[in-house]
Amino acid sequence: MINEELKNRIKELQAIDVMNAETREEAKAEIVNILKNASVDEIRELLGNETKIHSVVIQKGGVGKSTASLDLCFTLAKMGFSVLGVDSDPQGSLTMLCNVESEDEDMKGLHTIYDVYFENLEEGRSLEYEEIKDAIHRPTYKKPAKNESGKWEEKEFEFGFDFIPTNLDLAGYDLILAKPGHGYVLSNVLKVITKHNHYDFVIIDSLPGLHALSYNCIMAAATGGCIVPINLEPMTVKGAKNLVMTTSEIQHISWERGIVHKGIVGIIRNQYSPRMSVQRKYDDVVKELFPISIFDNTIPNKTVCDKAHSLGRAFSDYDPKTGEIFKELCYEIIAEDIRRNNESEPVFVDEFGVELWDEFN
Repeated sequence: MINEELKNRIKELQAIDVMNAETREEAKAEIVNILKNASVDEIRELLGNETKIHSVVIQKGGVGKSTASLDLCFTLAKMGFSVLGVDSDPQGSLTMLCNVESEDEDMKGLHTIYDVYFENLEEGRSLEYEEIKDAIHRPTYKKPAKNESGKWEEKEFEFGFDFIPTNLDLAGYDLILAKPGHGYVLSNVLKVITKHNHYDFVIIDSLPGLHALSYNCIMAAATGGCIVPINLEPMTVKGAKNLVMTTSEIQHISWERGIVHKGIVGIIRNQYSPRMSVQRKYDDVVKELFPISIFDNTIPNKTVCDKAHSLGRAFSDYDPKTGEIFKELCYEIIAEDIRRNNESEPVFVDEFGVELWDEFN
């Protein structure tokens, strides 16, 4: 339960100096502790009943981006929030993890939404929800459960969130989205969807690299910002510089239109094993290079993740310890959303001064 005293305290924490890393992290930790005693409706109120759109984005593939996207969607839904997952990667990794058949020619998804969007654009018509609602799925998975007679059997369960899948057809839109004026296409699509269906959170799985498709994903994440999963190895860390610069550029472009874009909300250290000396080394490097929020909770490097995916289940559902980690991680993300909810001007990520790049590169 959040009383007026705690609400006032959160307002004080929202006014702290974000450029000071120590006070920023202390504020986040205090808000997390408050949230753990709050109801979902109280958290929604603290979020201003606004849909928080987050893009999970990184330049390099193979860092667990789609896994993180699935588990964030799954965990937020399990916590009681209304969630929409969006696969904006033509490889369809998140689509596969959600057990949606991407090779089905009749499957509706983000690629078919873009079909309708640009067809309407040519004809001078606005996109309507009724034209695209069939692209929103309710994904399911199977796991053993007891039946009415007490015997174990495979039963079907919902992941708990709505989902827009995709397939390789989406790749054909990268050049189209690169044309002037098309940077906000995904933003416009999500406005139509969220106007009809209110979601507390939208989690977008972007494709690796900085393409027009991923540019659209970053643009769309104005209300929540980007979540950046990295594994602690040289190629991933080096490649993140351009992501920081591109995100800053998008923040400046958005601000010219009067839109406060949250930039990068935080970095998730993925596939993490503190016992590995090379990871401990790059953990220190990341903290020096990125003076923006780095989430305390790390996603472990476990072979059971592959086992979970082979069974069509979420990592956080299959492994209870990982489930607790993702719950704590979601609290951190929500705390950052609340801490930054009242920003009247953007906090440009390049103003943090990404350190030591020349020496590191």
